[in-house]
Amino acid sequence: MKRLLILLPITFLFLTLGSTSFAQMMLGPKGVGAFLGYVNPEHVDATLGFGAVVDMGTLTPTLGLDLEILYWSKSEGPSDRKVSWRDIVLCAHARYRFSLPGSPVKPYMGGGIGPHFVKHEQSGKSETDTKFGLHLLAGAEYEVSPKVALFGEWRYAIVSDINQFAIFAGAKYKLGQ
Repeated sequence: MKRLLILLPITFLFLTLGSTSFAQMMLGPKGVGAFLGYVNPEHVDATLGFGAVVDMGTLTPTLGLDLEILYWSKSEGPSDRKVSWRDIVLCAHARYRFSLPGSPVKPYMGGGIGPHFVKHEQSGKSETDTKFGLHLLAGAEYEVSPKVALFGEWRYAIVSDINQFAIFAGAKYKLGQ
């Protein structure tokens, strides 16, 4: 399963890049941003998640690359039987942007992969594990100004025994424009 999670995004990138020249790639930090939202992990009540994103430019004119860090945690129960979960996610997402000529709205679909550093505590015992996740996402960006874009995103992360559904909203500030 872990091999599939690694090979699927790599295969997608090679198939996409195979149809274009590497000269079209414009990689490098193009923007930074932050996001906040609702995270609903499997077997855990919903909670608040927040993160930061770096827009790394484009692999093709319609395929962008973002690097992200996401954090969420949740504690439940009385103090003597408290159960806590925490997840720190580092991921890379490729986003295919659909063209809407003349519109400030840019819808996208995409996916990515990244490690989830999950910590589970119960009855004084702590367990930490690194799990790889496959992320599926869809959303849209809205350009507020030439430097600022707002975005909303639906995301589903497939992470062995703690799959996660999330809805995020955030803003990106464009660099060097």
